Amino acid sequence: MTMIIANVSKMFETLTPWDCSNNAMTMGRNVGKITWQNAMTIAESAADWLVSDRAEVLAGIVEWAHDTGAWEEEETSKWSDLECLALFVQNVASDLRDHLDSDNLTYEECAAKYESTDWEKESCYPTGMYHDSENGVMVDYYTGC
Repeated sequence: MTMIIANVSKMFETLTPWDCSNNAMTMGRNVGKITWQNAMTIAESAADWLVSDRAEVLAGIVEWAHDTGAWEEEETSKWSDLECLALFVQNVASDLRDHLDSDNLTYEECAAKYESTDWEKESCYPTGMYHDSENGVMVDYYTGC
């Protein structure tokens, strides 16, 4: 289990969470291909937004994938570093859209919403912990299941 720290403001500087996590109703039937390519584009600039140690992050993402039961080791052993990071990007994008209303709020407002919500009273909650910092909005993302 790994805690991944990333700068959300830098991660989604050019592409938004909407671009990386969406559905066919709003983006059409090629949504999977489009959102995956967008997440891969963001992953390419991980040096700009990833705060945690890259090797630990990659191991944590693979461990998380196994723990979910959605992927077997045979499949994840073939993933590139870029694919692992893109999966992380999609997870954060989903958190921001599904739980923090990033389609309608700035990242700073999303962080404020995270911090002001009593998540124990909610029926679902984000995986990451979002907070504002002097460097922008950050996420502390726990890969444990």
